[in-house]
Amino acid sequence: MLILNHTAIGAVIGKVSPDPLTAFVLGFLSHFLADIIPHGDAHQYQDYKRGKHVRVAVFWTVVDALASIVVAVLFFQSRDFFSNASVAMGIAGSVLPDAVVGFHELKPSAYTKWFHNLHFRNHNFIALRIRDWTFLSGATWQLALFYFIQHRV
Repeated sequence: MLILNHTAIGAVIGKVSPDPLTAFVLGFLSHFLADIIPHGDAHQYQDYKRGKHVRVAVFWTVVDALASIVVAVLFFQSRDFFSNASVAMGIAGSVLPDAVVGFHELKPSAYTKWFHNLHFRNHNFIALRIRDWTFLSGATWQLALFYFIQHRV
């Protein structure tokens, strides 16, 4: 899933959370729920690890990160929430798993390897066992999850 989607989901979770710790934990857990939805990128990481399309992957990661920052800033501008800290911690929790994976990619460590493996086992659980969806199909389901969280929680 795009970091942008995790950021938006984490912000909404923070908006409705009673405190920053709850927002962080729920944001962290939401990452795994959202990532398990196939979203058309199960084979991109494998290509990246084999050295294929590395520049393209880095380019889109940077674009995604910048878009996430814009969404977070716009969300904070809206002031339609109770606690800045809860929103910030919801976002932090929701993007932390990808940050740990990124740190592991830069400097592999036994301390992060288990999490890296867990993350990708979850990320590819359905996509590699049943089938991956197209990016559009995955994004549609992720938007549905986002809508549910925003309007039903």
